[in-house]
Amino acid sequence: MQYYPELSELRLWGKPGNVSHIDSIQHLANLQTFTTYDLFGFNGEQSPDPDQLPKLATLWLTSLPANAAKSIKTRYKKFAAAGLNMEITKARKPEWLAENLNNPFRDWDGRDHIKAAHAKKAAQLYKQCLKEIRQ
Repeated sequence: MQYYPELSELRLWGKPGNVSHIDSIQHLANLQTFTTYDLFGFNGEQSPDPDQLPKLATLWLTSLPANAAKSIKTRYKKFAAAGLNMEITKARKPEWLAENLNNPFRDWDGRDHIKAAHAKKAAQLYKQCLKEIRQ
């Protein structure tokens, strides 16, 4: 943050990934767009409050810890009603991450061109094959 104080757009992607010190984005006073995908290792209280990011216009968080998603949605609700472009989807419980961390079909979940039933079946078959191989 000290190297890019004028940053206006920040997009963080994991496969999945763990992020620490997410609260440090509060120092990006000019941040207008913040998006994440498949990032874990934080909770909602660690993310900045809406008033700490006065220029934020877009907040898209996809595939994140369920407790963080709930907290962030609650704290940013009135800002979304006032025009913040907010989309928080695919809230993941710890059990989901534990089951899907190494599953190559994990990212099929929610893809537009893949039916949910097919994504679920592929993930289940992968788990079943692993179980049989380990036995």
